[in-house]
Amino acid sequence: IAPVLSALLVGPVLAQAPAAPPPPVKAGMSLEEQFTLFLHFIALGRYDFAHAYGADLLQRPDLDPAKILEYADEQKKSVETLITMSSHATLGPAVRGVLEVIEQGRHLRRTDPARIRAQIERLAGNPRAVLLATENLRESGEYALPWIVEYLRDSEKASLHPRIVNALPQIGLGAMNPAVIALGMADDDATRRFLIDSLGKLAYRQAVPYLKKIAETGSTFASRGDESGTHTKEKRLWEQAGIDSPEDKDWYMSLGQGMGGTLTTANEMRAYTLSDRGTYLARAKLDLVVLTEGDELLFNPYHVMIVNPEKFPNVQAELARLFVDFLLSEETRQAINEFGRDKYGQGLFTPVDVRSTDE
Repeated sequence: IAPVLSALLVGPVLAQAPAAPPPPVKAGMSLEEQFTLFLHFIALGRYDFAHAYGADLLQRPDLDPAKILEYADEQKKSVETLITMSSHATLGPAVRGVLEVIEQGRHLRRTDPARIRAQIERLAGNPRAVLLATENLRESGEYALPWIVEYLRDSEKASLHPRIVNALPQIGLGAMNPAVIALGMADDDATRRFLIDSLGKLAYRQAVPYLKKIAETGSTFASRGDESGTHTKEKRLWEQAGIDSPEDKDWYMSLGQGMGGTLTTANEMRAYTLSDRGTYLARAKLDLVVLTEGDELLFNPYHVMIVNPEKFPNVQAELARLFVDFLLSEETRQAINEFGRDKYGQGLFTPVDVRSTDE
């Protein structure tokens, strides 16, 4: 029997070596070095390494959003790269976390009082300094205006006033042009101060930055402190300004009084306060000046509603409906709009345009 011959090709077993695990993040690494390596490994396509460095970066106790933003600005197109990688399966969570930190840094930079004041001071410099300062103030936007007004109020900063007047329209506050032009034409201090106090009325309607400035400067604030609708609105505004527990601060006075008493106290203490228009206008002898009005966040409307007769059968629903119809009628709305106008020069209340709301 002939032997069966079979041929076998033999050789070494070929197998892919497992990828090396990401190296542990080096202890003592600076924040800048770690952020740079995070971007470096993304550029190399070593997403496992990048994820390790990014996740550790977000857990650092010294994580500083302002610093991370500074490093990101120094690394050209770093933010664009991170946005591109934000949906990556492995790297996405770390990238999104870093992007959130960068955005926090932007907000801190926009609202930083020291930086805003420094940019206003830079308006006194050469043309390039003025250009950069104007760009930075434009970035701060509405948060810069309270400090700009403060500089305009300061007679010791008179040399800066023409520069500020020139910069305001470029900062993006075009609605302030009438006040700015008049301010430049004013020859006497009394007129100048009147115009400055009018800036808020003419153009600036953002309440939150003013509250933020009050808290940062420790200026006295008089609160009703009575859980009324106005007090509730005030507490919500502090939350929106990012000010926690203002009632625990030395500069905050919780009076437990009505609106009239609160206005009187604020007037005597030279303090800020939040007031409804009607009570403020009725107190004609006050020295308090309106700082800001017209902001939608300040709207605090009265409501009328009919109790559901299906849940509460004893209510007089038809009479309630007649009352609601009366309040929403054009005649009544006109009367509300005109109320107090002959005595105070403006209405004490503003009727809501019911055609633009759900009844």
